[in-house]
Amino acid sequence: MADTKRTKTDLLTNLFQDGQQNNSIDEQDIRDLISSFDMPYGGCYMEDNATETTINTIDVYEAIAGTYTVDATLNDFTVSTAGLFTYDGTPDRYCLAIATITFETAASNKDIRFKWHHEGTTELQSCIEQRIGTSTDKQSVMCIGRTTMSTTDTLQLKVTNSTDATNCTIVHASCFVKGLMV
Repeated sequence: MADTKRTKTDLLTNLFQDGQQNNSIDEQDIRDLISSFDMPYGGCYMEDNATETTINTIDVYEAIAGTYTVDATLNDFTVSTAGLFTYDGTPDRYCLAIATITFETAASNKDIRFKWHHEGTTELQSCIEQRIGTSTDKQSVMCIGRTTMSTTDTLQLKVTNSTDATNCTIVHASCFVKGLMV
């Protein structure tokens, strides 16, 4: 029989409920328990990226331009070279997304914001913002997002300029998503 990843509620109310008869837990129940603690994860990164992200409209988030290198080891996630994380496991998982980013702009005094997006358009929590004072400066930030994901749901880090439509370049980025039990 195939091992089944289960939610915490399923484990507590169906597999290991109070008042069970002695010897009612079998080998498959234990295998399902172990499988249930095999949490999803995935990552990608880019280094020395020179591709500018086009900001079409002030305060509208855009997918980051450039090519990500996908981690060799993924578990219940696929990650595209565009930095799109797709959860392909079951059951639903509460996911934590973390990114460290170094970026620059071609103009001075620009406020650049980053935010994780669930399913392309749903913005997660608050943005992280950093000002580029001088166009030759590089700034670094960390951005965190949290959401519950179901099978085929996606997460992606996006960027915007809250000053004007000046483009920016994400020079380095490291992104990681980790699922937790719900």
